[in-house]
Amino acid sequence: MTVVIDASVLVAVAASCRLRAADSVYVSLAGKMDATLLTLDREMKQRCQALCLCQSPEDWLAT
Repeated sequence: MTVVIDASVLVAVAASCRLRAADSVYVSLAGKMDATLLTLDREMKQRCQALCLCQSPEDWLAT
């Protein structure tokens, strides 16, 4: 499956959530696919909550 995300969307996500470019790709993809993003990065987890469901692996396993 190929998913296309426009570069302007990635830039907007990075800027609005104060994320690194690579992290904005993960957040955008999770949001577009309606998927849960698993991360150990607490800062990223806090910043991306408005765009996708973002959990630590421990939280995800507990559900």
